[in-house]
Amino acid sequence: MTLHARVGLRLGALELDVAIEADSGKTVVVLGPNGAGKSTLLRAIAGLVPLETGRIELDGDVLDDPDEGVWVATEDRRIGVVFQDLLLFPHLSAVENIAFGLRAHGVRRGAARVEAHAWLDRLGISDHAASRPTMLSGGQAQKVALARSLALRPRLLLLDEPLAALDVTSRVDVRRELRRQLDGFDGARIVVTHDPVEAVALADQVVVIEGGRVRQAGPVSELRARPRSRYVADFAGVNLYSGVIRGDRLRTDDGNELTVVNDVGIDGPSFAIVHPEAVAVYPSAPIGSPRNTWPGTVGEIDRDGRRVRVRVDAPMPITAEITERAAAELGLRAGSEVWVSVKATEVEIFPV
Repeated sequence: MTLHARVGLRLGALELDVAIEADSGKTVVVLGPNGAGKSTLLRAIAGLVPLETGRIELDGDVLDDPDEGVWVATEDRRIGVVFQDLLLFPHLSAVENIAFGLRAHGVRRGAARVEAHAWLDRLGISDHAASRPTMLSGGQAQKVALARSLALRPRLLLLDEPLAALDVTSRVDVRRELRRQLDGFDGARIVVTHDPVEAVALADQVVVIEGGRVRQAGPVSELRARPRSRYVADFAGVNLYSGVIRGDRLRTDDGNELTVVNDVGIDGPSFAIVHPEAVAVYPSAPIGSPRNTWPGTVGEIDRDGRRVRVRVDAPMPITAEITERAAAELGLRAGSEVWVSVKATEVEIFPV
């Protein structure tokens, strides 16, 4: 185990109590809504915010343990950090920004510059060695910040919203490069993001934090199959309902009902998930007797290639995924009145 951390602290209204582990050669993505405590967690691991309770241990070395009076300063932690705002020195060139950290750790000026140039070449931006941060694009500046951290050969790499400030075009390129560099880094790495695409692209393991607590953790496939909160369900791209199952009915927390196939005999508090592609959309009440049918109003419509995701606002909100042709035939637009239906056999259930 490379990193074993239990972080307990208060910061303003935030009360953080999170346990997190990260193995060498693996990327842990910390996901969660704004204000959940993601960045504070990274700052605590980096030594920028002291623990009130808990313990941080990296490769067997204790970095912070208030009960034992242990505290290792940030600069002595062998941890590389890339902040969202990068924190590049504005008066230094790209190569000087990278060399600065090396020199601060005792590397001679000439050797530091040689190493810095090597990192710029490795990241494909050697042509910008003499450029100051204001002359760099967002993607180029992000690569310089990443190189500055990696050049120190840290045992743990922390990245806080590494792609948030980039435009869509730059984000794709930098994400690809970031994944390549992370895969080649033999230490542990923790990436904070609120972007599900980044999580899916980068994560070996996902830790979801809500309200300062770990709500769910596991591989992306596990979170998709068994989301434990609305936030996780939205991330996973499925519809999630919680309530109580009695027989073949799930009564949701807000008083609605779903008919389910309960062949495993679940009885009590449960979750139900419905995949968007299992949701049928009609212009009027469907003929026949589908077990789960209700009216609603089209909210958001998102097109992704040949598929269209349709958010239907109703007492039981639901997202459907249909073809472009079906969307065109239905004439869907925001505000359209529609009906949705879901077969009972398409509702997956599992106990809380």
